[in-house]
Amino acid sequence: MHVLKRAALASQKLSIKVRPVVTSVRDGGKLLFSEKLLLYTNTGLSVAISIAGDVMQQNLKSFRLREGSGKKWDKTRTFHMAASGLAVGPVAHYWYLYLDRWFPGRNVASLFKKVALDQLVLSPVYVTMFLVVIGLLEGQSRISMKEEFKVTGVSMIVSDVVVWTPAQTFNFYFVPTRFRVLFDNCISFAMDMWYSYLRFDCHHLHSSSIKGSKTGCNSTGLNDSLHLDTNHAAIEPIDCTEYCQALLPTSSSQ
Repeated sequence: MHVLKRAALASQKLSIKVRPVVTSVRDGGKLLFSEKLLLYTNTGLSVAISIAGDVMQQNLKSFRLREGSGKKWDKTRTFHMAASGLAVGPVAHYWYLYLDRWFPGRNVASLFKKVALDQLVLSPVYVTMFLVVIGLLEGQSRISMKEEFKVTGVSMIVSDVVVWTPAQTFNFYFVPTRFRVLFDNCISFAMDMWYSYLRFDCHHLHSSSIKGSKTGCNSTGLNDSLHLDTNHAAIEPIDCTEYCQALLPTSSSQ
């Protein structure tokens, strides 16, 4: 009995100490997702997820292809991803607000229109902004950006259709409007890893699409695809097919 009383007393004391922290976190969350700060919260989340996705992708690439190499973090690349997140964050914020005004309710017709518009309008806009922002920061020419969109951009849009159609169906039906960008960013963590891979690491795409960059290969990550001898001569590019297959789910796991 004494042990139970002591445990109950300790639990009560812990509850008293933790309660103010829980209250502060709850109040802080309400403030961040209030109408006054929601734009800044959603934009900040977009930037943070873009950074996290790229850092994770760089680490995954290093682990998969260059174990023990001690490859340094490409901060410039992560900055470019963060800039793209800063650009698309406000777009996503206002997009979800207006979608609910245009198509209120959660009936099947409204849900279908929201998901269809999200894939037909927002997805191409999002991918275009992503590639343009990074391309501008890297000094790509307009022709180079256009060619990249035809290859990398199309791959991203196809990925969006596969992933975001079911995700946004859930988002629009179950998630309140003010939390939709938060839900969007939770899914975007994995998608930003994939976008980072397609944009910087998938060299069989970039070999035909990224040309004309004023800053050269270092800014696109293409230099990572080359084995260099002691005289820094390019010998042979790495085939990323095996790595690409490792990232994608196999039929047995689905």
